[in-house]
Amino acid sequence: MSVIKVYNYTGTCASATLSGIDARCDVSFGGIKRILIGNRDLFDIGFSDVHYEVPGTLVKMITKIEPKPEYTTQSPKFVQFLFRRGTGSYTSTVAPDIAIGNSFATTEVTLQFSRAEAGKRLAIQSLINTGDACVIIEDMYGKYLFLGLDQNVIVTNAVMQSGTAQTDLSGFTLTLQDVSLELPFFINAAANEATDLYVDINSLTAPIEPPLTESGIQDPDMTT
Repeated sequence: MSVIKVYNYTGTCASATLSGIDARCDVSFGGIKRILIGNRDLFDIGFSDVHYEVPGTLVKMITKIEPKPEYTTQSPKFVQFLFRRGTGSYTSTVAPDIAIGNSFATTEVTLQFSRAEAGKRLAIQSLINTGDACVIIEDMYGKYLFLGLDQNVIVTNAVMQSGTAQTDLSGFTLTLQDVSLELPFFINAAANEATDLYVDINSLTAPIEPPLTESGIQDPDMTT
């Protein structure tokens, strides 16, 4: 059963609706498959309450990712950052301050790319320079999360290294950060099928060709 998250820890908001969590026997599988990155200022993002998993259960989800009217003719798109299995993850942490009455969620995405190559350097440096990104994460269950709803996603750390021993990483590590009012929202798959989402998630499941492009990253010999 899905959960509608409520920040009301002090019981001061009578209109808040709580939802429980059922005991389940699902297998938990760590890691993420890939991320998609776009220019946040070029897109309108919308969300609404939709029925999800359990009939009658309403969950707030992202239901629209579309170019802003002034950028429609430019057809802005998201680019893929692909990486080896076991080298990408995200962590979302909520830090409520009961005394002050505010709350926000910080999400950090950490990625690792083997081999220091010019194309990867260009993609990472471009992401650093823009300072204006939104991110879609595909997790290991085929679900999609959106980062950048309240503020732009930024690069907080990027390392290019050779390593010392033969077993050391020779390549890049990258950390992205999103700070939003709530935990990351999932993207509504039904809305995507109805073409309400500008990003066609289903059409992006195949590996990109060529393996390395100026607009994205695919790690060499990547396994999925």
